[in-house]
Amino acid sequence: MKALLSATTLLILLLFSGCQSNGASHRQRPLIGISCSHPNDYSSARTTYTESVIQAGGTPMLIPVTTDSTVLADIVSDWMQLY
Repeated sequence: MKALLSATTLLILLLFSGCQSNGASHRQRPLIGISCSHPNDYSSARTTYTESVIQAGGTPMLIPVTTDSTVLADIVSDWMQLY
């Protein structure tokens, strides 16, 4: 569980730093990573979390439940291409 939280925290920090690093970005709304939980063997996030991000002017991006650092690195790489 600790590895999953560390990987999720790293992913969120990388997303945030990507939002700040490119002044010529065409995106106006920052990507905000929301880590999913895994009740009853499926990944999910509460609608209130995603709606709060949208209301605050961000774009919610769901982070799946995984401890696979390769998958998380691929997600970061793919999301960074959006900027």
